[in-house]
Amino acid sequence: MKRLFEIKILVENDFTTLHEGEEAAKKAVESLGIKVEDIKNIESRRTLAQNRSLHKLMKELSDECLEKGITINDIVKDGYEVEATPENLKMLWKKLQTALFGTKSTTELKKTGQIDIVYRNFNQILIERTKGEVSLPPWPAYVME
Repeated sequence: MKRLFEIKILVENDFTTLHEGEEAAKKAVESLGIKVEDIKNIESRRTLAQNRSLHKLMKELSDECLEKGITINDIVKDGYEVEATPENLKMLWKKLQTALFGTKSTTELKKTGQIDIVYRNFNQILIERTKGEVSLPPWPAYVME
């Protein structure tokens, strides 16, 4: 009995135009004897370098908060004292990105635009809530060594 299966194949390439990239991807897949019926461009997600930058950013921010005696309570005004650790700051970042884009993980953020928007909003909140005492380190915070 013949059966028909639909398989999703991701092809990454580097072309100037979207059309050129689609054509090259189609040719690459068809060269394997696979029929291509539909091609969609997928928005790039955040990169591993951006992920490392986020972790470094939160560590630097945490160090600055601890040095200045700023707690999570100073930022979110929850009524209880919680240390501004990288993990707690990441939790706040994720709450903000969920509010802005409906995403729960940084892996769901688009490579360009969305991380920058969360960064700008998070930085604005930090500056306002700490009366200018704390702000985010420059983005991207990760520097290749």
